[in-house]
Amino acid sequence: MKPFYFLIGIAMSTGYITGRPVYTHYNTETVPIDSTVSQPSSPQYTLVKHLIEDKSAIILDVRTEQEYNEGHIRNSINIPLDKLNDSVFSLQKKEAIVIVCRSGKRSKEAKTFLTHQGFINVYDGGKWENLNILLTDK
Repeated sequence: MKPFYFLIGIAMSTGYITGRPVYTHYNTETVPIDSTVSQPSSPQYTLVKHLIEDKSAIILDVRTEQEYNEGHIRNSINIPLDKLNDSVFSLQKKEAIVIVCRSGKRSKEAKTFLTHQGFINVYDGGKWENLNILLTDK
């Protein structure tokens, strides 16, 4: 019977049963890889806030240049989604990257693209305005 419990433990820890992969950061938080920052009570929210406040992550805004110029998060960099493929070489694959856009759709696409390119610390920050509020709430 012990081997059966062992297999169940492996299946749960790899996300096989839930269907969602997990990422453990600092050995204290388990965050679904495909989650988006949304609620202050979520582990993803806490993790992203820590990464940004600690200045250990870059904020990548994938909106158009015009949208970015109308308002953006301080110290964020702008690489529009349609130019991300040509600019991917300027990003470090091990660097933490928090991606934002206007509604959350482009940030999700950019996160998927970057993870398929081998980037390992990519977080979907969703709407830039929500993340901006998060950063100005102190």
